[in-house]
Amino acid sequence: MTFTLLKRSLDIPGPSLWRLLMVIKESGYVIYDSQTHSYRLGYRFLYMGSVLQQVGFRSETRYLKKLVSLTGETAELSTRVKDEVTQR
Repeated sequence: MTFTLLKRSLDIPGPSLWRLLMVIKESGYVIYDSQTHSYRLGYRFLYMGSVLQQVGFRSETRYLKKLVSLTGETAELSTRVKDEVTQR
């Protein structure tokens, strides 16, 4: 997607969107194509999806959501993947 299309779709001010894109681009989650002047998801998302399936986040998240709905409390589920914390 182009910057303009992202801005319009997300309804985010341009400067805020620019800063967000730069952070996630540096982290490998978004790739910028200079020929088409557009952004696309990076390979990091594929890796994250693979890791999340391996660590069982889907089933754990289901139980945590049920607990949240029963108690009315907030909760956070995270795990360390290599040198990063992955949260759900």
